[in-house]
Amino acid sequence: MSDAALETLGIWLFVPSLALIFVLAVVQRNQVSRSSDPVRRQQQRKRLTTVAREQHDRGELVIDWIAFRDLSRADLTEVLGKHGWHYRRQEITGREWRLVFCTTTS
Repeated sequence: MSDAALETLGIWLFVPSLALIFVLAVVQRNQVSRSSDPVRRQQQRKRLTTVAREQHDRGELVIDWIAFRDLSRADLTEVLGKHGWHYRRQEITGREWRLVFCTTTS
């Protein structure tokens, strides 16, 4: 193989590899890990408990899941279920992912 062909082959292998490493680094940096920070998870659970207590008389509770991004939907349902809230539906709009809960199962 000639030197020019080896150089071209090296470039064709190096550039995509570098791009892949960059993309993986960006994805890893921006990835939300639900269990990475237990302190933040606990803070969000406490804040959700406060919201559940304060809003109980309203009959319907809309939670922006992005505000509680470290909690899974099962965590949200568990915490809110202890205060009489039941999952009803979700609404994805723009920059919000709303979960709607109600105090009755109907």
